[in-house]
Amino acid sequence: MKKNYLLVFFTIYSFCAVSQVWSPLGNGMNSSVYCLQKDTTNNLLYAGGYLTTAGFVSASYIAKWNGTAWSAMGTGLSNPAYSLAIYNGSLYAGGNFTTAGGTAAGNIAKWNGTAWLAVGTGTGMGGVSFTVYRLAAYNNELYAGGSFTSADGTAAAHIAKWNGTAWSAVGAGTNGDVSALTVYNGELYAAGNFTTAGGITANHAAKWNGTAWTAVGTGTNSLISALAVYNNELYAGGAFVTAGGSTANYIAKWNGTNWMPVGTGMGAGTYTSISALAVYNGSLYAGGYFASAGGTAASNIAGWNGTSWSAMGTGTDALVGALTSSASGLYAGGQFTMAGGNAANNVAKWNPPAGIEESSISGKITIYPNPFSNQTFIAFDKEIKNASLKIIDALGKEVKSMSFSGTSMVLEKGELPAGVYFIKIVSEKGLIADKKIIIQ
Repeated sequence: MKKNYLLVFFTIYSFCAVSQVWSPLGNGMNSSVYCLQKDTTNNLLYAGGYLTTAGFVSASYIAKWNGTAWSAMGTGLSNPAYSLAIYNGSLYAGGNFTTAGGTAAGNIAKWNGTAWLAVGTGTGMGGVSFTVYRLAAYNNELYAGGSFTSADGTAAAHIAKWNGTAWSAVGAGTNGDVSALTVYNGELYAAGNFTTAGGITANHAAKWNGTAWTAVGTGTNSLISALAVYNNELYAGGAFVTAGGSTANYIAKWNGTNWMPVGTGMGAGTYTSISALAVYNGSLYAGGYFASAGGTAASNIAGWNGTSWSAMGTGTDALVGALTSSASGLYAGGQFTMAGGNAANNVAKWNPPAGIEESSISGKITIYPNPFSNQTFIAFDKEIKNASLKIIDALGKEVKSMSFSGTSMVLEKGELPAGVYFIKIVSEKGLIADKKIIIQ
């Protein structure tokens, strides 16, 4: 094969860019949003936090969005919600409240679509030491993590489980707050600000198999605030700078055996941290407080495609504290007032600027390597005459154009920053191909 280059042939797919990438959800909230949950069955988005109005209606610390307008959920909560989860078809809210809908509820409550119900006696009454920070379903039970030390009056060190009837401890629990929960490879992973779980050393991360706790390698050197599963690996974000003893700037991934960095992570700053992770449309998204990701400017939110980081437009003007997704889009909540240069009060939706549609174009093209750092080779299965190649960025803006003829060409990175782009190749006979490329 000429020049011994590996040629991988494939069908080319077209894309269409939308003009709007960030959009507000109505008038948003009057204060911070710290948790989001999409209810795909009822097509609703739930948001909790310090808000007391949503859109133009009163909503005590929690509200719902039906795609058009915000509305209250009964009389709401007596204090902020920090976590939301769907369990057995109902929405559960955890936080630092003592009543829900006017009913006594110790930091956790259930919404049945019409009214709020208590979940046992919860994790105690009054004070931050009883707070529920995270909820997750595992093995047909609902797990709650937080700063509490009991549930339903029974000792439960920072983590407990609800079987639909009663609360119980999860082994000996942890010696510090649990702020993140998710399921990976059939086990429940808990993370936070602890150094032991079940009495064994577990630096900020541990896993529960339904019977016992085990460590997740040597863990991290500081707080883990968020967990998510992407491409069969577990991703953790937080305030740490090492994972498994190696440098990992605020984000790392666990493959079941080892911790590894995620590119170069986020750029260091006074308050740099990751608060939320979510998977959407084939990429992992990280939200928090940072100014760069993988060396690329990224304001408080960025996307990881498995190889490189990219910005999401101009991002937000302040902290992104919550992320959730569904087939209809990625949703972000936090303390911001702007998203992508548009007014968005503490909550916004990301609409991908370039979705791939399976609409084939005649002919085959080879791009190798892709992703690339300095240059890539583009080859065609037939001679192309008087063609132009246009490079489009993630916002749909043309950033480079060049002319060529022949069966192959070299594309140089030049001054283009790392990120995701699309190449559009047009000949004198019309469009030949559209294809995504990644510059590292």
